[in-house]
Amino acid sequence: MKVKISDLQVAFGDVPRLGGADLGAKGLYWVSKALKAITREVQEVEEIRQKLLDQYAQKDEKGKVLQLGNEAVFKSAEDRQKFLDEFKDLREGEVEINVQEIPWRYLIGKTFRPVAGDFIALGFMLKDPDEKELEEMEKLLGRE
Repeated sequence: MKVKISDLQVAFGDVPRLGGADLGAKGLYWVSKALKAITREVQEVEEIRQKLLDQYAQKDEKGKVLQLGNEAVFKSAEDRQKFLDEFKDLREGEVEINVQEIPWRYLIGKTFRPVAGDFIALGFMLKDPDEKELEEMEKLLGRE
């Protein structure tokens, strides 16, 4: 499936939390496969981000990117903008990722209840429920 890189980065923050939930064997299987595929892509994006920082940011005497707090220090405002533009362009791109659509019911555990943010973050890999499944979802989430 094709996914925006920025969507993968958002999901990357949410999927590991699901890996520790009581989703049952099928749910954990789907989440594990998705996490592995998403992790590969996010790591590649991080490598490119680091290369861009190496290109545009100031470095210390050891050749490491200078940091001020959690922010890189850039050589100039122009270099900072070039970095931001190139990284934004990368994040807006799409990538083909080997993740199957996950039926939403596998993300609801015995005690784990997804919140709206989970569905938003993982929306690209959730299978749209039909009318019967929507009713089932309402029951499982206690919203009858």
